[in-house]
Amino acid sequence: MKLSIFVLCALFPLIAQVPAEPPLVSRLKTTPVSSIEASLPDKPLDAWLTDLFQPPKYEVNHCQVPGKESEWCVNVTAVKGIQMVHLTFLISQEKHQEGTAKPAKIEFLGGDVGPSNPQMKMPTRSLSKLSDLEKRFHPTAP
Repeated sequence: MKLSIFVLCALFPLIAQVPAEPPLVSRLKTTPVSSIEASLPDKPLDAWLTDLFQPPKYEVNHCQVPGKESEWCVNVTAVKGIQMVHLTFLISQEKHQEGTAKPAKIEFLGGDVGPSNPQMKMPTRSLSKLSDLEKRFHPTAP
């Protein structure tokens, strides 16, 4: 009994330090892919990507888009077999006249599909639309 209390007390700081998911990542994960590209299903982005790949990894970074102020981007990396996909989404908030922010606008900037191992001799292909990704990886896509 004393040992289990000691172990629990020793592990509690490690459990308590699990970082929370950034709000921009949560927003992107729950956004319907149909709101990013109309021809895609009305399904949360994270669920749609998980249907196509192993669970994706998300990373928030500043990005500079020509003609716009510095914005936040979320980079998504996902793997399926020997292929790896990198996707970049711009998350911007439009300002009202009163200075309050509208809900975030999400835009797919682009991506690429290449080998999951950089030593493989396999071409890397650019993606300009999310539907290109579905056509390439989803077995039931038209």
